Amino acid sequence: MGCGRAEAPAGTLRRLLPLGFHAGARAAAALLALPAAALLARRSDPATLGLFAMALSLQGYVAQLAEGGIRSAQLALAGRDPAAARAATRRCVLLRHALGFGFGLPVLALAPLLAPGAAGALAITLLAISAQALRMDWAAIAAGRHGEAVLAQLARPLAWLLLLAAVPGNPGPAGLAALWVTAWAAAAAVSWPALRHLPRVPERTAPSSAEILRLALPAGLSAVLRQGLIGLDAWLVGLLLGAAVAGPYWLAGSLAATALIGANAAHQLALATLARRRTGAALRAELASVVLAGTAAAGALALAGPLLVPLLLGPSWSASAALLPAFAPWVLVAHPVAVLQAAAISRSRPKLLLAADGAALGAGGAALVVAAITAEPAAFALARGAADLARLAVLGSLLLRGVRPQAGSATGSAAATAPRVPSPTRSSTTSSGGRAKRSGRPVVPTPAVTSR
Repeated sequence: MGCGRAEAPAGTLRRLLPLGFHAGARAAAALLALPAAALLARRSDPATLGLFAMALSLQGYVAQLAEGGIRSAQLALAGRDPAAARAATRRCVLLRHALGFGFGLPVLALAPLLAPGAAGALAITLLAISAQALRMDWAAIAAGRHGEAVLAQLARPLAWLLLLAAVPGNPGPAGLAALWVTAWAAAAAVSWPALRHLPRVPERTAPSSAEILRLALPAGLSAVLRQGLIGLDAWLVGLLLGAAVAGPYWLAGSLAATALIGANAAHQLALATLARRRTGAALRAELASVVLAGTAAAGALALAGPLLVPLLLGPSWSASAALLPAFAPWVLVAHPVAVLQAAAISRSRPKLLLAADGAALGAGGAALVVAAITAEPAAFALARGAADLARLAVLGSLLLRGVRPQAGSATGSAAATAPRVPSPTRSSTTSSGGRAKRSGRPVVPTPAVTSR
């Protein structure tokens, strides 16, 4: 019995260590986004950045449709049969290319209507579909090589920062798009060696394309629903108010997203702790601490942001500074939402997650309609908060219903089944998840809070 007690902390550490790796990586990526935003502001003007933002928004939807849950299917397959997952790699890459360019070419044809002035930048950003399909960090996660997975996750924001620093002057929307695609290519190149950790078997042993799509469909539909509003506000601002307004708006949203570091970390930690402590009291304790963190982050954004941004980025970006308080409600609400999403995942409540995402899509869509009528950039920012507020209301039913320990367990603990929560930034496409392997090696899910 003493031996069992000695092993318990070690088992907990083994579960928490990968979560710490990935939470730290996302915090580092968010910190890298700050100097990248400063360089973007120095290297471009509001109109240039606005056109680039519109191209990124449209590419994000195409990339989400191209991913289609296939990456989650690869992780789930790797958890059951690593050899089959590796054998299916070529088919998965081809499927993502087919879906990506199948959806991307019609969007590109409509570019003069969807993104006036940004057709060239959009065409270049769509090339990132190949790099995103070739990103193999999922193999490192499946093999338990979390250090390699973290390196692959940091490769893109680090390459993006270095490329922005290396290019003098204003590269224009197409130039920014080319740098962005290059950063994705660097991330794919860094991640590719992770395949060596999975056993090699003939491709004929892999699941068919139809089987892969069948496995991917639920996660793909959930991801499309969850990410439906990400990037939509920036694109609408550019379409309705002009690229010169969209640039400062997108920059303000990017700066606000860096205030979500605490929410992302809370999501990761809650996935581990709430899987073991399945009680309403544990959930309320997690919420109390994360609400304090969210209040501090939102307050700093609303009060200090408008003072610091002109000093860091220059007076030409004062419009971005003025928009930061409007993003503060989103930052505040996103913190408890992150913990509640983790609670729903750890308790295997996919229907509740889908209901929350549907409510967010409806509320956010209605708020965007109001924003379009008012033609005020701040109203578009407030729409983000409205969407997450609706998500919070639905997920809050976890507290009202209460959570009891799982029957048959002395401690009430259970392994979390963690579907992928995909990443906005295109980055949105940048994330990890899947089912835990039966061997006990954890597969770390992506945090719920994302931003493109």
